[in-house]
Amino acid sequence: MMTGDLTVRGIGDWFLEEVGSAIDNPDVDLVPHVAGLGAVAMSYGLAVTLAATDGPLPFGDALALGILAVPDVVWYGIGYSFFD
Repeated sequence: MMTGDLTVRGIGDWFLEEVGSAIDNPDVDLVPHVAGLGAVAMSYGLAVTLAATDGPLPFGDALALGILAVPDVVWYGIGYSFFD
């Protein structure tokens, strides 16, 4: 568990300690969290690809904006729900 102030310990130390304790704890399953983060990353990747492609999709920019309009927590929830 985290103790102390973040300005004293640093956010990096806090992250490494929390992830390390989650990995050591057999009751914590990290697969849903990784899937959620992967879904967020894929949404950004797809939006960038659609915005950069001017070829077969005439409305690529509009689709990219539509993907980016969906909040990240929704994409995270979609990815998380696959393995929960």
